[in-house]
Amino acid sequence: MYNFQLSPDVGYTIDIKGVAIIKNGEQSYFIEYPQAAVWLLFANKPDQKIAMKQIRAVLSGYDNDLEQYVMGYLKTWKKADLII
Repeated sequence: MYNFQLSPDVGYTIDIKGVAIIKNGEQSYFIEYPQAAVWLLFANKPDQKIAMKQIRAVLSGYDNDLEQYVMGYLKTWKKADLII
C-alpha cells in the first residue's frame, strides 16, 4: 500500500494547470498533470484502494508502469517534505 499523508505544514490549491503546494504559508511547489491527478486522488481519498482504482482510470496510458510512476511521485514528494 502507498503511504500518503500531508506534512503538517502543507496545504494545496488547484490551479488550471495543476496543483500549487503551499508550505509554511507560501507556494513552494507546483505539480503538473499527470502528477497532479495522482496528488489530488490520494489527498482526497482516504481509501487508497479506491484512489488507486481512480488513478488507473485517469492514467490509463501509463498502465504498464503505473506502480513505478506512482512510487516515483511519492518518493519525490517525500524528499521535498510534502508528505510524511
